[in-house]
Amino acid sequence: MGLTPCGWFHIERLRLNRPQLIALRQARQMERLLQSEAAQVQDINSQLRKRIRELEAELIELRNTIASLSTNPR
Repeated sequence: MGLTPCGWFHIERLRLNRPQLIALRQARQMERLLQSEAAQVQDINSQLRKRIRELEAELIELRNTIASLSTNPR
């Protein structure tokens, strides 16, 4: 994908490719990427916490079942 002569003119005239602007664009892109990944990690963390609560509830039920079977053998 190439630039038109008008596009090149604007890049050169406005100095849009100077190192500071390139670094700023790269930093902004990295920030967007990190924010996206942080949101994904938070979602996964939330899902894992929910699963832990479910497993802890199941563990309590199983312990109660074991306790009732131990005290009331058939």
